[in-house]
Amino acid sequence: MYSSLLLPLTQLLKSPRIFIPLFLLAGTGSALVGLHTPSTPLPTTTFVLLASSDLTLESGTQVSSGDLGSNDKLKLEKDVLVSGHLFAQSLELKEHVVIDGNATYHKLKKASSASILGTETRDTFSSLALFPSYPSSTQGTTSLTITATSTLSPGVYQDITILEGSTLTIEPGTYHMRSLVLKDHATVLYSGSTTIHITDQLQAKDHVAVLPKHTHIPHDALTIQYFGLRSKHASQADDTEWESDTDKRDFERGKIGRPIQFGSYAYLSLVLLAPQGEVKIGKESTVLGQVVGRKVKVGKGSVVSREPWYAKETNPARMVTMDGETYPTNEILVMGTPESTFLEAQAIARLVDGHIVGYIPELQIYKIELPSMTTAELDSAIATISTQQHPWILHIIKNFSASIN
Repeated sequence: MYSSLLLPLTQLLKSPRIFIPLFLLAGTGSALVGLHTPSTPLPTTTFVLLASSDLTLESGTQVSSGDLGSNDKLKLEKDVLVSGHLFAQSLELKEHVVIDGNATYHKLKKASSASILGTETRDTFSSLALFPSYPSSTQGTTSLTITATSTLSPGVYQDITILEGSTLTIEPGTYHMRSLVLKDHATVLYSGSTTIHITDQLQAKDHVAVLPKHTHIPHDALTIQYFGLRSKHASQADDTEWESDTDKRDFERGKIGRPIQFGSYAYLSLVLLAPQGEVKIGKESTVLGQVVGRKVKVGKGSVVSREPWYAKETNPARMVTMDGETYPTNEILVMGTPESTFLEAQAIARLVDGHIVGYIPELQIYKIELPSMTTAELDSAIATISTQQHPWILHIIKNFSASIN
């Protein structure tokens, strides 16, 4: 049997002996179901995604680590893979869903091709988890529009807008603001323990990134506490997409928060707490840390992980064998120096129209998925990166597989 591996450090260094399988690193679970009785609310720390109402993962999404929970409905669409446990009042698993963990539920609707590899527990609980509540936040009168690169100090602000392709570095501390808007390819970097309180609006377009400035900073050192309640003064032009007219009316009446919307190909490394809001994350995104909301929806083909390491499983249909070596035609591995950063790796991925779908921080190894369909196209992408001669890159190779007996 062949299993896709994140190529081992020793083979990168031309030694053929030891392998570091990414699927093994990404397959660990969290707290066992038996540690909690259904009548006792669970602690939220083990969850990567948690909703008080509906939690939906669209087709092809993969959870590398962390639990999924909903006080009401949890729906996993076709081809979703989860390394973690499930908790929900109502659980729906579509075709070819695989759960490498336990499932606790009151109601279950499961396609015949879906699998739960762990223990199933059918039970009734009044509340899965206790959702945090926050005191009302303040907002200032200073609004900023970020162009190119800029640094922000802790304080009280009104509206912060990061324009297309711009980068905002936020210093450690506490921030209060009415709105935070990220345009296409905008980036937020945090350099230490930071909390941002947002009262009104959090919106982001495609290809945005929120991540640590340096690799030694914890992947969940940034916490965003979001209220989303209706403001007397609109913070931005309101282009909110509502799930229903009922949600819009409830928002206008102050019953629920404004939805948080992230576009496609987002890279989010943070803790996002929005107990009164709906969180929508676009397709092919990466989410590291934790997201808590009234409703949470993750777009198709995304990767989610509670831990800093993660991996999107290789598509078997893209595997080829040539000259005795097996590899996918749409993936490469880049190993960086200890000082290399995610932004540098992200720039390399964009150079070849790819995006990062796997990462082992201890080894600074990035797995990049490409649009290439053939070995020749894959070789061309590797050559394009090699000609850049970036000093932080130690190795660029195909994602070779090893035979597991």
